[in-house]
Formats: sequence, structure tokens, C-alpha cells
Amino acid sequence: MVFSERTVESVFVEMPFHVRYKSAPYKDIRLFVIAGVKYAFDVASESRARQAETLVKIAPNDFSVEVGAGIQFFFPYFIFSPEFKVSQGIGNILIYNPNLEESTVLEKILSRTFTISLHFEG
Repeated sequence: MVFSERTVESVFVEMPFHVRYKSAPYKDIRLFVIAGVKYAFDVASESRARQAETLVKIAPNDFSVEVGAGIQFFFPYFIFSPEFKVSQGIGNILIYNPNLEESTVLEKILSRTFTISLHFEG
């Protein structure tokens, strides 16, 4: 059995819609939770390119569900908010190609991401 590794690069434009629930401030600190959905579009997708005949094709569109939490620190001149989010894809993004061996062994591909964000508000 021979294993091969291929890298498929992507550049995503993401449009999230989140709802944030914040706690009451306590000693210049506030906790919050986030939940929502996200649409992502791969602007560097090779799924439509002619040279992509030998690659596993990934759909350029993806919908995900996101949940996360964070904390706000209130300083005299700015607010610092670290935030952690987990995103799980809803739909199968594999474009099946029966002529490609790598595509026939995969049943589905779902996106999953973990994001750490640092927000500075002035």
C-alpha cells in the first residue's frame, strides 16, 4: 500500500452571523458566549480548473455552525477581548469523481476549524 500526500491550498472569504450573550461586568471583566452560522467561499478553489483533474475536488461553498466563548478586559484606554471559537461544517464539500482513486475511498469531507481571535477596541 502506497500513501501519497497532497496539499490543497485555500483562501476563504467568510461571512459569519453571530449572536453574543454577555454577562454583567465584574471588576472590569465580562464573560461572553457566541453562537451562530458562517458562510465561507473559497476564492482560490481549483474545482473548476482544468489542471484539477488529478486532485480531490473540494466545493468552493461551505456552511458552518459556530460556538465559542471569550472574556473582555476593560482597561482605561481600550478593551481587550480574547475569543475562542469552534466551527463545524454542515454539508459535504467533497466533489465526487469516479475516475479518481482518492475520491472513491472518501465518503464525505466536512470542514472543522478552531479559531483564536484577539480583539482590541479603542
